[in-house]
Amino acid sequence: MGRGEGQDKGREAPSNFPLVYLLSAGYDGKEEKALLKLYDPDSEDIYLWYDNTGHLPYCISKKPAEELRKNRRLLKYPGFLRLEEEKRFDALKDDWITVTKIVASNPLAIGGGRGGIRNLLEETWESRIIYYQNYIFDRQLAPGMPYRIVNGDLESIEYELPPEAASQMEELFGDEAPDLREYMEELTVLFQCPVPRLRRVAVDIEVHQPVATRIPDPDKGDQPVIAVSFVSSEGVRRVLLLKEGSGEDPRVEGVEIRGYESEKDLIAETFRVLDEYPIVLTYNGDDFDLRYLRKRAQNLGFNYSELPITIGRRAASIRYGVHFDL
Repeated sequence: MGRGEGQDKGREAPSNFPLVYLLSAGYDGKEEKALLKLYDPDSEDIYLWYDNTGHLPYCISKKPAEELRKNRRLLKYPGFLRLEEEKRFDALKDDWITVTKIVASNPLAIGGGRGGIRNLLEETWESRIIYYQNYIFDRQLAPGMPYRIVNGDLESIEYELPPEAASQMEELFGDEAPDLREYMEELTVLFQCPVPRLRRVAVDIEVHQPVATRIPDPDKGDQPVIAVSFVSSEGVRRVLLLKEGSGEDPRVEGVEIRGYESEKDLIAETFRVLDEYPIVLTYNGDDFDLRYLRKRAQNLGFNYSELPITIGRRAASIRYGVHFDL
């Protein structure tokens, strides 16, 4: 999940929740906080959990804080907050060294486009890591694993290997070095932990092509969306079809076909489905389907709040659920 544009607080997770699974992480630009998308296996819905630890974006410099304080451009840069000295392990030197953490209020202050704090310094570290990836690493969070919420705090639910699996691990790695054994046990727990039933829907769109050999441009969205198909884990097989003239709707056995006189109504129903499912699957949806739907909706006059799709630098994300481009 990429940078968010503001989320619906109605989906915010309650203060106490016995069991949820971490599916995705992102950043809410409006709240200026990391957020996690948590899956409730009972309701099969997604809930949003906002960071309450005060975690902030940062990058690392090997220069002392005293020297960095002489850089007036750095200290006056919008979003710069403070300098913190701390110890970090230098794997090349096999030793702990003192570094300076440059803390900012938002990810763009660290490395937004051609600007950013990282471009004010000769060299920086950890300045090109996507913020939400940095967040889950610092918090030692594992996507796909179970958690609970206790008084607003996110807590890991420790999963213990079944006796048979633990016995096999001992046979395979009992003679290995302790650090390797620990690492292999961590990986095995990730693979062995049960996976809940995940409610999901696959989405595909068709766009009118005035020239058969020319693919519609998703950044222009100048041609109508004529069909959207859905296949879900619940057995839904549905096609939304833009009617042309007064002809009858086609019929396909085992498929529900809904005809629409208005393309705007067709897209509005598509957005309703995208909001409904915790997991949305596409094929090339990052570069075409979701990108085209958002741009086409803008061209048709949809309000900003009606758009459930966010287009990032590399991927498209959806408002509530998690998007996987296969």
